[in-house]
Amino acid sequence: MLTTRLATQLPVRSAVSRAAGAVRAYSNGDGSAGATGHDPGWKSREQALEGSYILEQEKAKLKKLHESIERQKKVVENLESGQKAEKK
Repeated sequence: MLTTRLATQLPVRSAVSRAAGAVRAYSNGDGSAGATGHDPGWKSREQALEGSYILEQEKAKLKKLHESIERQKKVVENLESGQKAEKK
């Protein structure tokens, strides 16, 4: 009976220890980011990376818009040249 009792308690204990380890791996729950969040160098680096990422995204959007404008200009030119040919 003792071995059955130990066998049933062992998986529960290891599951509890894994759960406790997972809790410790995250923040302490009060919303603080730890020592890294208080480091001004880290904060400025993180902001610079975010800024450059956003800038690249905006550049890609602008490039797509310019390409779309060029395509629309060609469509307008084709329509205008077609109308001129019909008038003659």
